[in-house]
Amino acid sequence: LERGREAAKEAQRREDAAAMKRRVQEADEQKRRDEARSLAQAQEQEAESRRREAELERGREAAKEAQRREDAAAMKRRVQEADEQKRRDEARSLAQAQEQEAESRRREAELERGREA
Repeated sequence: LERGREAAKEAQRREDAAAMKRRVQEADEQKRRDEARSLAQAQEQEAESRRREAELERGREAAKEAQRREDAAAMKRRVQEADEQKRRDEARSLAQAQEQEAESRRREAELERGREA
């Protein structure tokens, strides 16, 4: 009976030890799965962060390009306006010179008529 009780106790100890070993292995496996999931999430978050940063950079580049185009268009308008103003000034100057020349000829003709009279 005593040997039977000892054998039963030993069998129970082995069963308890095996159960403890399984629980430790399961906990280790769960820990590895959790760490792998955590690593995968961190990598996905990093990739998403890089995607967002790349998107922002593309947006910044697009905004810079739009600003460059806008600046170039504004410069072109200023040059065109300056050219137009120059043409108007030259036309006005020419008209004034022609008017002065005509006035000079009128005075000269008047003086000539006065001398003939």
